[in-house]
Amino acid sequence: MNNIFTAILLICAIFGSMTILGLIIEFIFKLIFKKEDHKALVFHTKVVGVTYNNTNGKNRQEIIKKCHAGDDVIHLNIPSKEYPDAIGIFTMQGEQLGYLSKELATEFHTKWENSKVDLSICNITGGGDKTFGCNLEIKIHKH
Repeated sequence: MNNIFTAILLICAIFGSMTILGLIIEFIFKLIFKKEDHKALVFHTKVVGVTYNNTNGKNRQEIIKKCHAGDDVIHLNIPSKEYPDAIGIFTMQGEQLGYLSKELATEFHTKWENSKVDLSICNITGGGDKTFGCNLEIKIHKH
């Protein structure tokens, strides 16, 4: 690291500009410390079926009301005869919020079945006299 610092100072002495020093330091910082996942696909979608009750009788609206942006959620395959690709969305406590849309669930099964997937709530909509909604951020880590 001493050699890198010496090289930076030498370059700055040659070019005589503190701006160059700043740019070089910023470049090195990004190179060493900032590791972005360029192999991840990130997108947003809404949870569907949020107005129904769960099989245990719990109201999804009451569950969503307690959720917050940034909360992690999990997805589970819960196929039925009518929806063989159905993917349920659940809180970390196991309470169902709803489902991914039929189209997105089918895409999950055909494209990302074996990929690592992170899901989190990006915002809760509605409230007051309106139905609560739940929007997700989905990050799919490509191999």
